Amino acid sequence: FSATEVLIATWDHVGYCCDEDSPTVTFQCILATDGINSFVFFLYGDGEINSYSGYRAQVGLNAGNGVDFISVNGSLTNSIFNIDQESNVGCPGVFVFKVNGGFQQPESGR
Repeated sequence: FSATEVLIATWDHVGYCCDEDSPTVTFQCILATDGINSFVFFLYGDGEINSYSGYRAQVGLNAGNGVDFISVNGSLTNSIFNIDQESNVGCPGVFVFKVNGGFQQPESGR
């Protein structure tokens, strides 16, 4: 895969909703396409999600149609606090989803 177009969105020092004193997190979402295949990447640095006040994050994609969605394993549980150590592609803190006509986990070995 060799991307011809890339959009990088960075959430820099985002706090928890309605709590100005909360710790902050920084993470990225990357959309990449070669005009045929398209992928979404989620990138989390070391220790970026923490267990402040018991809030649990959800990481994933939603098509907005009320039916099609995919979440990273551990979303909305205490396991999400270790997202920087987890991956679906073998690289800690990195999650990749193919988004051509639906959401797909990457093929093994890619």
